[in-house]
Order: sequence, then C-alpha cells, then structure tokens
Amino acid sequence: MTTMKKVDIALFSQEVRELMDCPWRINLTHRELHRTELWSCCNASDRLMVTRQNTDLNQSLSYEIQRWRKRKVDQALWEMLPQTVPWSKGSLSRCAVVGSGGILQNSSCGAEIDNADYVI
Repeated sequence: MTTMKKVDIALFSQEVRELMDCPWRINLTHRELHRTELWSCCNASDRLMVTRQNTDLNQSLSYEIQRWRKRKVDQALWEMLPQTVPWSKGSLSRCAVVGSGGILQNSSCGAEIDNADYVI
C-alpha cells in the first residue's frame, strides 16, 4: 500500500490565486484561424439555424440526432422561420444560453438575459 503525499494547503491556495489572477486577452489571430477552419469544413454560421434564406418551402429536413426522421417544411412552418440568421450583419457581442431546468428562477439574471443580443 502506498501513502499519499501531504499537500501544503497554503502553497496550493497561493498557486490557485495566481492562476485566477491571470487576465484573459483575446488572440485575434487564433480566433480568425478557427473561423476560417470552421468556414471551410462546415459553414456552421449559415447552417446553424433554419431560415427562409437557407430553406425552401416543401423541403425535407432531417433531425440532427435521428437522421432517419424527416420534417417537411409546410407553409405554416416556413412562415415562422426568420428571414436570415440574426448575425447576418456581423457577429453578436452578447449571447445568453438559457435552459429549462429552473436554475435561473429567482436568480436576478433577467436584466442580463434581456440585454443579450441573442438568446438560445
């Protein structure tokens, strides 16, 4: 049987504080490289959302997980679709991802969510 090494809690705490104090800075070169790679392989920004611009009336759509399931785009569905993706005029600055688990109830996050450019 082996014994575990004793941890110096003061040293560990200091290292965590130093790590958390490191300021985040955007790397524009890295960001643009990733955008280019994504654009070349999958064009995710144009295919992420179903819109009137990228979907035809009577077109058959596949579900992402259950590819065998199809949904025909009838008139009622097509009229609910947005004309274009919300970021067609440029990137969005603030997005909010909101689930349905109830974790945000009484969280006072309403104003922050309302101020987002896009809510998922």
